[in-house]
Amino acid sequence: MGCGRVVAMAQTVTAVTARNLLQKDQIGTDGAHGFAQFMQHEFAIKGSKALVNVDRQYLERRRVSILHGFTGSPIMFELIFGLLLFLGVHSTRIFADPWRTAMRQRLGPGRWKGLYTLVSLLGLGLLIYGWGQARLEPVVLWQVPRSLKHLAALLTLVAFVFFVAAYVPGNSIKARLHHPMVLGTKAWALAHLVSNNTVADLVLFGAFLAWSTMLFVVSRRRDRLVQAMYQPGRFGPTVLTVALGVLLWAAFALWLHGFLIGVRPLG
Repeated sequence: MGCGRVVAMAQTVTAVTARNLLQKDQIGTDGAHGFAQFMQHEFAIKGSKALVNVDRQYLERRRVSILHGFTGSPIMFELIFGLLLFLGVHSTRIFADPWRTAMRQRLGPGRWKGLYTLVSLLGLGLLIYGWGQARLEPVVLWQVPRSLKHLAALLTLVAFVFFVAAYVPGNSIKARLHHPMVLGTKAWALAHLVSNNTVADLVLFGAFLAWSTMLFVVSRRRDRLVQAMYQPGRFGPTVLTVALGVLLWAAFALWLHGFLIGVRPLG
């Protein structure tokens, strides 16, 4: 109920009360008018306080709901634990490169890759399951403007071109950027972060955005330290890279995303 309706109710109630008292000759005309004004003022203040209390109760419930979404849900635990495993094992070159090199030498390339793959798959399975379950009971944080949906479509298009650039030899995108897979992950995460609005989305895509940003910075720094050389790109492979990226983006946006995720981003 809005403040205007509260004040209107106060005016009606106090006017009737004052009229009844006047008819009983308990107060004079001036007294009735003063009594009515006083009661209207008091009723409006109490109504406003009631509305404030309701708003505070709503905000408190909202805060508890969001905190529960982050920390109290077993589903969120699975999502966060999966992210720690998956991104953790992919972050050894960021935070523990000497340890990674030593373990690789100790275990041997084959056993290291096997352990790396096992932990990655376990983390990936947990984060996919946790995020999928969290979508069933979403904790919404904000409303997403339609314009951000269009921005997300553009960012994912760029991401697909970057993904393809990581595998097509001789393209100018990889020659210029050096780590297009990492940049593609960054664009993909940013696209989904701006176009979604739940706690699970914030945790999942925010984590991937932070990880890919750090990895790109560290990778470029390592390139400078070892003076890495990249072959110059050629026109033909670059055109092929862009064409394949656009085709894969269209296929995924128009069909595969809805089939696999259950959401059709382009309607």
